[in-house]
Amino acid sequence: MRQTDLADELFGTAGAALPTGVRLATARQGAVTVTRVEITQEGLARPKGRYVTCPASRCWTSGTAG
Repeated sequence: MRQTDLADELFGTAGAALPTGVRLATARQGAVTVTRVEITQEGLARPKGRYVTCPASRCWTSGTAG
């Protein structure tokens, strides 16, 4: 069983059918990818709500070189 707390990792698997009550949209602008998941029903793997994920690369660490 996959363990994650990110809604896009739970429902964003390529080729997998989304359960009823889940909407997923991914947008890419240059090097930035934003994934939006909206859960409209109770009783799914995450509470009802909107979830936005924007991954950051290692180069975004603050105050450190290399």
